[in-house]
Amino acid sequence: MSQIKTFCACLAMSALAFAQQPGCDPGHANARLVINSTVPALGSNDVDLAGSPIITIDVSTSLGSTEDVILILGTLACGALPTPWGGSIDMSAGEVVADGLGLTTGTFLDYLAHTPFSLAASLSGANPPTAVLGTTQAIVTDPTNMPFAFRNTLAIRSTFGVAETVYTLADDDFVQHTLITANPIEFCGVSATQFFVNSNGFVTFNAGSNDFSETLGEFFDGWGSAPNPGVAVAYSDLNRGGLTSGATYAVRESGNGVQVEFRDQIHWSSQEPAGTFSVTFLDSSFSDTRIDLTGFIPATTATDDIIVGVTDGDASVGIDTDLSDGMGTGISSNIGSYTSPLGGPDSIGELIPANTAPGFGTVQFFELGFHGSCRWAITP
Repeated sequence: MSQIKTFCACLAMSALAFAQQPGCDPGHANARLVINSTVPALGSNDVDLAGSPIITIDVSTSLGSTEDVILILGTLACGALPTPWGGSIDMSAGEVVADGLGLTTGTFLDYLAHTPFSLAASLSGANPPTAVLGTTQAIVTDPTNMPFAFRNTLAIRSTFGVAETVYTLADDDFVQHTLITANPIEFCGVSATQFFVNSNGFVTFNAGSNDFSETLGEFFDGWGSAPNPGVAVAYSDLNRGGLTSGATYAVRESGNGVQVEFRDQIHWSSQEPAGTFSVTFLDSSFSDTRIDLTGFIPATTATDDIIVGVTDGDASVGIDTDLSDGMGTGISSNIGSYTSPLGGPDSIGELIPANTAPGFGTVQFFELGFHGSCRWAITP
């Protein structure tokens, strides 16, 4: 436990313009858009194309093979321009109209392509190190929809590369992160598109915290803001020097999930490097959570302990499982054998003393049920 411290996106069509809005138009059954053989899952407009060497866009209709196509390519998230034929055109800054025979930017209605329509573009190894978002939508003619003979396809938001957001934080600080490209995180009954990265080595879902005293009581009870589910990655007094410490906090979003990485951390009391460590919320229907401490460096003083674990953030609900054994092997000795009891939610934590290496490099808390059960199996 540490010492007390003082502490124009616009599309012009006549005089029409639109502002960016969350979400994308659902399109119409008579107009189908597919990117790299993928249509987004129900309730999502996102397709992860990270690492793809070629991007192929296909448009088809159920009305015949000669329907006219206007393909619109955007560069950010989805905005919405209502259309007189129903639905909306969803785009953002930097629109380009593609006609399949070339690219035009000056003509809104440019009927030079027909369905079935396919456009392939090679990335030639140019997959970016950080995310580039691209919005794709098509308008197709539809003689069944009079007097406006058009239909919109689904607007698909594609991610090229990994979306990485890097923060610097003051001492005992936190920041709320809003997901850019990833699916919502499912954790202990929370389906979250936002969460808090806390400078002292933990992630929370209902509230941020300036807690720096690494006690299991505070961990089990939501860092003083119960109910406040979260993950203690290496919960301790960290980031000595605050904004000038050199420590950073990175959120990486990809098709595999969301990773929160605590980079180049500093122990407070010993002023020693704490290394780099992370938690990954896996992209699945469960709340699977992987903690990676392979880059963590223990402090050599007795005041810089860490706590590792997952919690429902409410000590008055369910059970609180303390696996501390004083040797840093409480969690590791239970990998492959511990399963949360039936019934209410389970919080699992271990206090690892300073000058003690964790008994594991990585550990996964596998969620034993669908959304919200907050019961775990500890797996490699």
